[in-house]
Amino acid sequence: MRVRKARSDDAASIAKVNVDTWRSAFCGIISESFLAALSYTEREKSFNEFICQTDDMSFAYVVEDDEGTIIGFTIGGKEREGIAPYAGEIYALYVSEKCQNNGIGRMLVKAAASQFFQSGISSLVLWTLEQGLSCGFYEKLGGKRILTKPFIIEEDEIMFAAYAWDNIEVLL
Repeated sequence: MRVRKARSDDAASIAKVNVDTWRSAFCGIISESFLAALSYTEREKSFNEFICQTDDMSFAYVVEDDEGTIIGFTIGGKEREGIAPYAGEIYALYVSEKCQNNGIGRMLVKAAASQFFQSGISSLVLWTLEQGLSCGFYEKLGGKRILTKPFIIEEDEIMFAAYAWDNIEVLL
């Protein structure tokens, strides 16, 4: 396995990981109709736009397996909601269900933390589904839950939790 910066031609594979992971990880939490309506094409377009616009403050990384198949990704950049004192934010981090619990998530968090550190950012935050299994993962990495807030997804109120690291050097 290897971590590398994402390229625009990775957008379709990133979209597949994203949609498939939402459908498996959030089944029973987010409505079936919402999950069924997720579009690979729309997500691909979105990820391609993000990858093409990355700069010193934003990034996209993928993890490939030994055959070159993308099995995980992370994207991030400047913190978007003004949650002081956190300067960086991981916007998304997903690993294919069949590849989880093999260190891939840790590889991606480390890549994100390294990018932030090189950009002069020493703290970060991320949002995750409060009922999701990823909360335990972020806690094992030293993240502390600092906030919760509801998001409306297809008329359902779904709680999300923010995890933060005051000093990302612990992730390096």
